[in-house]
Amino acid sequence: MNAQSNVQDKSGEPRPSVAVMEGKGFYNKHAAIPAAGGALALPLLEQAFALCSTSAVRAEFARQAATDWEAFLSFRATALRQSGRLVVALPALPENKPTGFATLMDQANAVLSDLVVKKVISTPEREQMALAIYPRSESDLLAPFSRDGRFHGLTVEQCSTFAVPDTVWEEYVRDKNAEALAKKRAGFFRAVFAPSLAQALGPKRHPEARLEFLAALEDGLRTRLVGHPVTADNLVRIIVLAKQAGE
Repeated sequence: MNAQSNVQDKSGEPRPSVAVMEGKGFYNKHAAIPAAGGALALPLLEQAFALCSTSAVRAEFARQAATDWEAFLSFRATALRQSGRLVVALPALPENKPTGFATLMDQANAVLSDLVVKKVISTPEREQMALAIYPRSESDLLAPFSRDGRFHGLTVEQCSTFAVPDTVWEEYVRDKNAEALAKKRAGFFRAVFAPSLAQALGPKRHPEARLEFLAALEDGLRTRLVGHPVTADNLVRIIVLAKQAGE
């Protein structure tokens, strides 16, 4: 859920508005962990995807992601039988290198700015559009176990990253059809990410206006991606955890 608020600094002077993103997950209903799945109060995002945004935004998302990961592990450890195994598979991105996924997000961000100019969306709506996702690195996943190799009775048996075939890119390599590649990439973005962005549209928007936004976002992204053919860098990171006997 997105909202907008004004806050004051220590001097009593108002600071610029902030975007507040609140995530309410399964674990919030079962125990009191204040920071887990709570609200992120951030400077208004210039980029809808945290990893392409400012260092301050990335740091805040990283902090929340670390807290949520520890909460997830602690509850799963409680539910897991002794000597049981927990396998977690997560989408991942290449580390320490530019990614095609970041290019996709950069182009989508540019389209959102274009839609403000075209008055398809308003500036306040654009300022609230953000994706509450943060791909965790291998070091992020292993951080809770860094002290003594254990976390709430869990130990790491394996943590590996695997490439997933990018069939859309393989087709492009064969036929060099940039239009087809761009159409499929834009369709993917509309199906997976655009509904989350549409949540920032004003409550008085009619369904037709929401569909217009989705269509304009997809069409603008398709047009831009024709000139930016890149791989999707599809990776999956799998961590296998064991519950120690006697824990």
